[in-house]
Amino acid sequence: MQDFEIEWLEKANEHISGIIFRSRAQEELKLLFEESVASQEKQKESEEQLRQNLEEIRATQEEMELREQHYLQKIKELEEKLENKN
Repeated sequence: MQDFEIEWLEKANEHISGIIFRSRAQEELKLLFEESVASQEKQKESEEQLRQNLEEIRATQEEMELREQHYLQKIKELEEKLENKN
């Protein structure tokens, strides 16, 4: 083999190696991107679930506050009845 043929083969080898490297890197980036998208979707689902839970907690808290007001009013009415009997 002559020198120019060896040189040409070395350059071709470098070129092919670069293509393979870039292809692998591109595939890895694609996988990372897909994982990132899946992670974001999962996070959005978790955030939505947290929002729903928070709404339920607030609704329960409002209901409890209304019940508390109702019971406090009943207690006040019963105390007034007791005072009027005495």
